[in-house]
Amino acid sequence: MMEGWRSQLIIRLVATMLLIAVYSKRAGAFVHATDCPLFDLHAITQLVIIELQTSGQFINRVDGMRVNLTCEPGTDYVNIEVWDPITEKKMQRTISANTRDGADRMLALAIAQLYKASWSELLLKTPSPKNSNAPSVDVAAAEAVARNTFRPGDEEKEWMAAIGAGARRLSLPNGFPVFHSQLSIGKNFKKRWFPGLYLGFDTGEADVVLGAVRFFNLSLGAECAVRFNPSARVVFDLGTSLGGTWSHLTAQVDFPGLTGSATSGFSGEATLFTGPGLRLRDLLLRLQIEGGYTIKNPIVGVGDRDKFTLGGYFIGISLRIFYAFSKKQMR
Repeated sequence: MMEGWRSQLIIRLVATMLLIAVYSKRAGAFVHATDCPLFDLHAITQLVIIELQTSGQFINRVDGMRVNLTCEPGTDYVNIEVWDPITEKKMQRTISANTRDGADRMLALAIAQLYKASWSELLLKTPSPKNSNAPSVDVAAAEAVARNTFRPGDEEKEWMAAIGAGARRLSLPNGFPVFHSQLSIGKNFKKRWFPGLYLGFDTGEADVVLGAVRFFNLSLGAECAVRFNPSARVVFDLGTSLGGTWSHLTAQVDFPGLTGSATSGFSGEATLFTGPGLRLRDLLLRLQIEGGYTIKNPIVGVGDRDKFTLGGYFIGISLRIFYAFSKKQMR
């Protein structure tokens, strides 16, 4: 009897050690910390795996999980953020963890609890009639949902490329509509800050008293947005951009005896933008609402007296489609 018990204990210890070795390597040190120099992140990772090993349906889903620990300077408070890529849920909790009293163990338990909570809705289904007090675990159904909603590693794609199109109304308060399009590429910093570069194009035609003015702009500049995440799929961005533009204007006069003219020149624009977005795997769709000011623009003459410029305040709305990718995909 004792020999059998000892054999089982040895088997369990060996299995746990193997699990730690395999999953800590596969997880790629999934615990990260900010301003927490006293914590042993490797030990926390191993303790999380040990805790999840007690629930067999969780341990096979560790790959891709990311944990961010943020310590509040001058206090014992630690904010824990667990991102589960399969369920696309972000769980957060703040605890008091004294670094002298087993904080690694305390943090590991809190991380494991948050991770299990992210799976609770998928793994539990209607209780069986035979035992109404014990809900059954539908692991196959949960994995089917996971396969259809996420591919591991998406949260590590640090680059974003975008294309957008919409309309602007220039030279407010009277103003006139133009077609606006834009290409951009940016970097993802901590899933919150998104600096990047953009290339824009505007074209349109404005009616004036003596005829019409056709024009197009090419713009090149830098932009930066801060991202808020109300949920796993919905985001809200707030940002600004500053760039230079090159404009070409051509005036056409409809009255005999009067002539139009054409001119080109450089100017600049500053923009504030905001809008909600929706995540769809590697894609992000964002409705962008913007307003800004064209600092200086060339002026074209229409006849002898009428003058036309693109300068002044403007507003706009557009749909931008972002694609997330990593350095590996660029090679």
